[in-house]
Amino acid sequence: MKLSTDLPTNASERLETTHQTKPAPSFWQMARNNVRLLHQSPPIRPVPRDLPLPLSFNQERLWKLEQLQPGTSVHNILHSFRLVGPLNTAMLEQSVNEIARRHEVLRTIFGVENGQPVQVILPDVAIAIDCVDLRGISPEQQQIEVEKRAIAQAEAPFDLSQAPLWRVALLQLADQEHVLLRTIHHIVFDGMSHSVFIRELGALYSAFVLQKPSPLLDLPVQYADFAWTQRQWLQGDLLELQLNYWQKHLQGDVPPLALPIDYPRSQATSYQGGVQSQVLSSDFTAALKSLSAQQGVSLFVTLFAAFNGLLHQHTGQEDLVICSPVAGRHRAEMRGLIGYFNNVVALRTDLSANPSFSELLEQVGETFSEGSQYQDVPLQLVADLPNLKRTPLTRAMFVLQNTPIPTLDLAGLSVSSVFVNREVANFDLALSVNEQGGKLTVTLQYKTDLFQAETIACLLERYKNLLEQVVANPGIRLSELPSFEAAESAGNGGDRKKQVVANRPYVAPRNQLEKQLAQIWESVLGIQTVGVQDNFFDLGGHSLLAVSLFHELEQQLGKQLPLSTLITAPTIAQLATYFEPSGQTQTHASIVPLKPGAGKPPIFLIHDGDGETLLYQGLAHHLDANVPVYGVQPYRCDGHPILHTRIAEMVAYYIEQIQAVQPEGPYFLGGLCAGGVLAFEIARQLQLQGQEIGMVAIIDAADVEAEEQAGYITSQRRDSFSKVLRDSKQLPLVNRSLFILNQMRQKATNVIAYELQKRYQTLRDRVQLKLFQTCLDRQLTLPKWLQNIPVRTILVWAQSKYVPDTALKGEVLLFRATEKSSVFDGTAIDDTPYVELYADPLLGWEQRVTETVKVYDIPGGHSSMLQEPNVQVMAAVIQSYWNSVQTAAIAGLKASRRRAA
Repeated sequence: MKLSTDLPTNASERLETTHQTKPAPSFWQMARNNVRLLHQSPPIRPVPRDLPLPLSFNQERLWKLEQLQPGTSVHNILHSFRLVGPLNTAMLEQSVNEIARRHEVLRTIFGVENGQPVQVILPDVAIAIDCVDLRGISPEQQQIEVEKRAIAQAEAPFDLSQAPLWRVALLQLADQEHVLLRTIHHIVFDGMSHSVFIRELGALYSAFVLQKPSPLLDLPVQYADFAWTQRQWLQGDLLELQLNYWQKHLQGDVPPLALPIDYPRSQATSYQGGVQSQVLSSDFTAALKSLSAQQGVSLFVTLFAAFNGLLHQHTGQEDLVICSPVAGRHRAEMRGLIGYFNNVVALRTDLSANPSFSELLEQVGETFSEGSQYQDVPLQLVADLPNLKRTPLTRAMFVLQNTPIPTLDLAGLSVSSVFVNREVANFDLALSVNEQGGKLTVTLQYKTDLFQAETIACLLERYKNLLEQVVANPGIRLSELPSFEAAESAGNGGDRKKQVVANRPYVAPRNQLEKQLAQIWESVLGIQTVGVQDNFFDLGGHSLLAVSLFHELEQQLGKQLPLSTLITAPTIAQLATYFEPSGQTQTHASIVPLKPGAGKPPIFLIHDGDGETLLYQGLAHHLDANVPVYGVQPYRCDGHPILHTRIAEMVAYYIEQIQAVQPEGPYFLGGLCAGGVLAFEIARQLQLQGQEIGMVAIIDAADVEAEEQAGYITSQRRDSFSKVLRDSKQLPLVNRSLFILNQMRQKATNVIAYELQKRYQTLRDRVQLKLFQTCLDRQLTLPKWLQNIPVRTILVWAQSKYVPDTALKGEVLLFRATEKSSVFDGTAIDDTPYVELYADPLLGWEQRVTETVKVYDIPGGHSSMLQEPNVQVMAAVIQSYWNSVQTAAIAGLKASRRRAA
């Protein structure tokens, strides 16, 4: 059986024909455009691999975004398949690895050479399919587990400097039933790459199970050859010619799309998304196609024009810019390659003349036809045009998915798709239309940080109503369409929440440094006056502008900062603190707002063993809107990620910082790993000061005296050996023996090297830490060779010398990880739950409290328990506990007032 899959494409990715006797003029225009692009772009030729291999423009954009938000998973692409029948796992893995051999881009990582990002192609990358046996649980539990593991795999971030940038897992549900999961980073993959991948996977697997060689011909060129050719071709006069079109198309004042939103927009707006869909009947779908044919346009143009009409009604704007993707594969040699080829074009529509829908179709058709001729210009270059620097172009997207559906055909297997909703949104609002079985499915994907579900449901219904009206009367003018107020669109009788933008008064630069920063901001943002309290994001700043800003900061001020600095320092006054005069040590703030609240007692989450608080963002997001959440980071300065070496010093400093935000209790505290130990000690010290403790949430952390599980490392090595035996079962006897011998020799070498390195590292760390501590105690200048000691190393040292001398009065919440996630296999992240590492199921905390240890088992491992969807379980418990403490406090206050009366 063949599998139908969703391939994100639109009418610009193939030359769509409409259902009519005579093809629409726009079809021929698009055909001529593609022919023009074919002759305009040079053929792709292999280039020497000993040269620095540049990134394509698209890859460079994603690479820069990853520098701004390291650890993000928003660019991960997940596909999942259900396989029923006698699956040969070894041949499936061999097929996957053959695809990696064929396509260099699947063996590519990304480095920096002479300050520029480069592609690094590895000679070999082994893709091991992670097999998980779920046969021991019920079908209902299997369904939950499949979705949980699929989302966990998709949400695990990739490190672009580490291979591979894709992962495959196989979940076994029955003897002859499996679910195949594949997650891959967008920087090496796009929608049409998926078509190439499943076509090759089907051909290779079907050959290998019959012991036949690969039926696929070697590829004449690779993605790196395309990137090189693109860089050499799209420059100079040709680039100027193409950019000139976009400069003319987007000339003048281009207003940002002012979508009425339900929640205030901020620099912390996440990619958390929601999806709602509506199916149009086959009769109505046919009517839309008939309208398109009558008007001489493609279905894409009709649906895109209607989306413009919807946004015009919703925003009242007459000048709209909406993005739409294009495939970017003009030449035949590109079509068999895997890689990131697709681009996004920004299409502008002028509605000021109150056009009829027929006139709007003509305008949109011409705009799309012209824009397709210049679709090679990367979106980031268009966004960098001087008049667009303050206009975010990623607020609205339109996609039509109506290409022939690709199929996966695996010999002897029945294959079907498995839908997994990742709840991710790249654009504020993205409308996609999928044509299948003679019906159109309209889907709105949206950012849940900005929109309520009710608003989206109303917009979907309005879009359908608009389509019905223009089908009935294509001559209807936009002003004649039934209007609707923003309040009505939310369906709440005018009580809709309004976006609140704080109008901060202008504060002039107060010193030379702030003046210099203001000049840089004004240049990058393209505006005349910037105050030191103005927010970069409120001024129209976005990720691409941030790259330009930090480049200028480094060039003019000689200091390199991570792009994520803008998250915590979005104003000139805040950013200036990172640029102290030469010779002074610059320390950094320890309290980081993770989520605003409404005057309620906040929750303080203490950094983990690596000194990070970013991992708590998902937890903060799922707590109620009125609960403020702060991250507590180590006291640090440039070159020194932590400037304390004793738990007592850390805790005293953290209490000082926490009380600057919240002078009096009750205090709600929590932390993962070392953060749990620190949260406990902070609570204990606050109690000794007479303060009230509302909550201590210990997240998969062990007490400093908890005993480790005996034989854990031996057990791990035994499991590793068992895996070698399992992996070799499908091989012939001779090959199996050689495979086992080679694997065991490698593992023995690794064990010896590990033990030697561990002893050396322990001795080196001990000497380095003692010198570091001495310098801090005596307030001596820290030498450069003591810089960048990892936070984890210092925390392990500090905890080894710390034991609480009294118990905490009250109870603690212990959140235990329950199962290691496979998505971190092959990475530096250890996801092993602490209950597997320590002998005591309460991880040693029972002796530290006067009351009880409330245990909550959370899905996932040590790290993945804080990722979606597992973190939602933890958030629900913490929110419920916070609510109960607040309710008890209010009841106590009322009782005391009654007694006083």
